[in-house]
Amino acid sequence: MKRRDRVRGPALAALAAGVAVLVGVAGTQVGGEDEPAAPAGADRSGVTAAVRRTTLVEREEVDGTVRYADPRTVVHRLQPASRFGSGGASATPPGGSGATGAGSATITGLAAEGSVVRRGEPLYRANGRAVILMYGSVPVFRDLREGVVGEDVRQLEHNLAGLGFDPGVVDREFTAVTAEAVREWQGAAGLPETGAVRLGRVAFLPGARRVAARRLGLGQPLEAGGEVLVTSSTRQVVSVSLEARLQPLVRQGERVRVTLPGGRTVRGRIRRIGRLARDPAGESGSEPGPASGASTDAEPLIELIVTPARNPSRFDQAPVRVAIARARSRRVLAVPVGALLARAGGDFAVELASGRLMGVRAGVFANGLVEVSGSGLREGQRVVVAG
Repeated sequence: MKRRDRVRGPALAALAAGVAVLVGVAGTQVGGEDEPAAPAGADRSGVTAAVRRTTLVEREEVDGTVRYADPRTVVHRLQPASRFGSGGASATPPGGSGATGAGSATITGLAAEGSVVRRGEPLYRANGRAVILMYGSVPVFRDLREGVVGEDVRQLEHNLAGLGFDPGVVDREFTAVTAEAVREWQGAAGLPETGAVRLGRVAFLPGARRVAARRLGLGQPLEAGGEVLVTSSTRQVVSVSLEARLQPLVRQGERVRVTLPGGRTVRGRIRRIGRLARDPAGESGSEPGPASGASTDAEPLIELIVTPARNPSRFDQAPVRVAIARARSRRVLAVPVGALLARAGGDFAVELASGRLMGVRAGVFANGLVEVSGSGLREGQRVVVAG
């Protein structure tokens, strides 16, 4: 069975008001194909359009924001090797919690905000030595050296191979061959050629990263555990705070249209629909109440994430409009909205090119067309469109 969603109420009421000036033209005579022609003096342009069969999607526009996906903070993990042995970052100072105190490093280099850092490139430099980005989902939690076994070893070897340093078989074992590949990589990166990777010398993140913000500036002291950079994916998403009442209208994977400032549009798909509704009053940072005038019965919101076909904006946090499908009618007869005549009682009619008036029922409105149905109405018939 073909799916048919109809929209009544506000859309029809608005249209009826817009064409109410034509009620006198149709009067109570409108009803069927055999009814008399429109009376003389009707303000009709004589322009006609064909009744066509098409799929109509009526959309509701909601506010959204373009942002970069997957924000993650880069935390400094290295501790001074001179104080806690050659392993450095994996050791804890005697009687301490891991803070380096007077042994803190100094920021000597930082990736620029808005720049993109790729595998093998430095995110920042501490005491002149780089902390390097590698791709992966397993966070660093220990030194990687010969004899160590685990998924973090496989992740390291995969990156070494991607950078052109052969670790042998990419597996979970850190072997002598892996150590030699690490030495070659360290020499190319300007690091001490130890054959082992100290905890914090690399940051494993999922793919190339855009630098969203710096937490520190050049020359500032840097303690282990301190935040250095906020990074994000290089791909943008559109975030929508959708009223919970509209949740039944959206489905994961459904196409939407995103309108940018200036009117340009891009296509996108719904990637995620939030399950947890939140109180919109909490977003303003103020408690609702009689004194503030805030409504206590505001519509709960859910988060909708849209993935555009391409990055829609060169700006972060840019405002956009997102058009979601409110109603859909597939393979229905449609005419231009200007072809509708309002009749008494809120019904409608169209004027055929022959001059006869035909009563019709109106359904979904979209893109300047309206779904129509009525006895005797056929695809290919021509109707008069108001000028």
